[in-house]
Amino acid sequence: NLREDSGNLRESIRQANLNKSKFINTKYINYSVNNFKIKHCIHLTRLFYRWWQRQRHSIMRRHLTFCQKYQLLLWKDIKLQLANVIEFVLIILLAALMPLLITIGTKVAKSMFHFDIELEKAPGPKSIETSLFKDIYFSPYNGLIENLIYELANISDFTQIESFDATETLQKNMIKNQKAVGIVFPSDWESIKTLPDALNFTLYMPVYIKSNGFKYFESGFLLLQERLSQLFIKLKNKGGKNIPMVRMNHFPYPRYVPNHYAKSAKFMAYMYLVSFFLPCITIAKLPKGRTCKRLY
Repeated sequence: NLREDSGNLRESIRQANLNKSKFINTKYINYSVNNFKIKHCIHLTRLFYRWWQRQRHSIMRRHLTFCQKYQLLLWKDIKLQLANVIEFVLIILLAALMPLLITIGTKVAKSMFHFDIELEKAPGPKSIETSLFKDIYFSPYNGLIENLIYELANISDFTQIESFDATETLQKNMIKNQKAVGIVFPSDWESIKTLPDALNFTLYMPVYIKSNGFKYFESGFLLLQERLSQLFIKLKNKGGKNIPMVRMNHFPYPRYVPNHYAKSAKFMAYMYLVSFFLPCITIAKLPKGRTCKRLY
């Protein structure tokens, strides 16, 4: 009996061990299968995420505005410059010190090489030979003033002369006649017997001369002023001297010394454009080169 019991015990232990091993193997197989499914899902998720990122970037590239592209280039340029710290520091230092270096170089060159300064002449002024008016009004009436105005009409293109006792009457008639110009002398000249030592008069012209953009040179204002002044001086001096013709320069300035450094400054704008476009071209070529390397 003891032998049979011991044999049954051994058989039961063996069966228990077999069942245990089967349970362990089944659990391990189930665990391996689940782990494979999880890894496969993670891999599919990563592939989907990459595809979605590419689609999003492609859509963004299609709808980028010019300003957004410009900002993207600036951002890439800043990233590249920050990656090269030494180059970035040199660019800042050279940009700050370049005007100082040019100034020092100019002064050193002037001290080493002495040359004669050539004074360039200013352009010549223009003569006054135009008038847009046919009638001339003057006030107040006086024999000497009338003689002066007649002399002015003879050397000009005026066809009609008319005098007025009051300035207000002259202004009202000028409003009616847009082809007339008015000359008003001081009111005390009405009773003069000889021409005074100082000439004082006021020129009246239509409003359209100012509104249409005519300049003093083109409207005839300077023509009347010049000729009336010459006639007054001739009558005052009884024609003893020939007076040169009055000339006018719109922006009179004396002779000037040429500055070659100032002339070269106009090329700085082109240098700024070149210094901007060269990094943009380089930045645009880098992604293209990387894409070609990946394809090949």
